[in-house]
Amino acid sequence: MNKPVSTAGQTALDLKLNLAGGGAGGTGVTSFLGLEDTDNTYVGQARKQTRVNDAETAVEFVEDTLLNPVASSTPMNNGELTIEATDNTTLTFKLNGTDGTVRTGAIILV
Repeated sequence: MNKPVSTAGQTALDLKLNLAGGGAGGTGVTSFLGLEDTDNTYVGQARKQTRVNDAETAVEFVEDTLLNPVASSTPMNNGELTIEATDNTTLTFKLNGTDGTVRTGAIILV
């Protein structure tokens, strides 16, 4: 029996490659469309994003992803970006650069 594959921190390409199965001659899924909890076609899904459905039982395609910025957040890993809703009129962006330095910029909303 194949063991579950951890996908934490992996790119989409890494995930696709890991889906091929493992262990002694496993014959796993070889494409995203082959998963049981996804649509079986990309037709009509251009420029859409994927997310886990509200019931947390499947992946679905969606037009837009709603962002809910938190009041305070700091990027922990190099290359990571966070967006804060600092207050009612300010969005603060924090980027942890490849050099490990967190840089900050803000946009004032009117």
